Amino acid sequence: MVAASRVSFRFLGTLLVGRRKANPDARPVLIYGAGDGGAMLIGELLNNPAHQYDPVGFIDDDRTKTGKLLRGYQIFHSRELPGLIEEHGVTEVLISSLKVGEERLEQFKSLGIAFRRMRIHID
Repeated sequence: MVAASRVSFRFLGTLLVGRRKANPDARPVLIYGAGDGGAMLIGELLNNPAHQYDPVGFIDDDRTKTGKLLRGYQIFHSRELPGLIEEHGVTEVLISSLKVGEERLEQFKSLGIAFRRMRIHID
């Protein structure tokens, strides 16, 4: 019941308030990994403008997540990355999961963007 109430309030907040307006100097960014780590990371980006990022959405290799929303942001399949980079002017992708291995990132090196591991740790 507690979890359901938290989810419902978060969902209603997203619907009523919408996305926050990004700082004009913020850079568009995608988050690789639409799991718990990605949810925590986007929360940190939205609550801490010092990061200077404007989240575009998530990318993930799991096809079952594609098309869904996480914290009000679209989840795209990783094969859509080249089009998203061009469409939104993304120059950096934040990796929220240890499951994304270096060999997977090598496949995207030719896209000319920076990949940065950024995880949120709860003490």
